[in-house]
Amino acid sequence: MDQTNKLVEIMAEMLHEQREMLSEQRETNRRLEKLETQMIMNNAAIGELRISVMRLADEIVIIHDHERRIVELEKKVA
Repeated sequence: MDQTNKLVEIMAEMLHEQREMLSEQRETNRRLEKLETQMIMNNAAIGELRISVMRLADEIVIIHDHERRIVELEKKVA
């Protein structure tokens, strides 16, 4: 009978540990979902920044071209 009680006690402890692990796993899953959502938002923001940088680079090229033309005109006028 004593062994049966020990067995029941061990099984009860295992059940308790299993429930704790399940609770921890749920918390980990919740945090992972939150991270996934944040990662999606970050990727979208990075995409927008990339487009902005490309537009800025295009504008810089245009400004550089204008500057080159102005210098040529100034040389002809002077």
